[in-house]
Amino acid sequence: MIETLTPQQIQAALMLAKGRRTSDITYDLKISESTLYRWKKKRDFKELINNMMRDELAETRFRLAHLADASVSALWDLVARSSSDFTRLQAAIHVLKLSGIVHLPSPNVTQTVQYVLKPEEPEEAEKIIVTNGQGGSRVEDAPLQ
Repeated sequence: MIETLTPQQIQAALMLAKGRRTSDITYDLKISESTLYRWKKKRDFKELINNMMRDELAETRFRLAHLADASVSALWDLVARSSSDFTRLQAAIHVLKLSGIVHLPSPNVTQTVQYVLKPEEPEEAEKIIVTNGQGGSRVEDAPLQ
């Protein structure tokens, strides 16, 4: 497949696979838009772009999996080893949030409200932790829904 393409076509395919704009590609390679359009119609050219995009997607998934693993390890270390109760609580809440066990509303600019759930009734919040964004926090009864 790649043997039928010129080095310039391979470069154009790489640029397209990386999301470059047509105008940038034609400028950088000093080709016309109609030339690039013609190349895009070629089966080998399309296959090369698809293969490049598939490889990039696989690499991205691989990196994300390792990043997720490292993130879980870091959170686990905070939960298990931190000397601060507040840090351990925040790390534990993040683990629960990321695992889908706890739903936390989106924070606003001035404060964060995090819901602590009753184990027997996970859909109902019993207490909330209100963090003021300056390191202070307080526990309050959850508002009635």
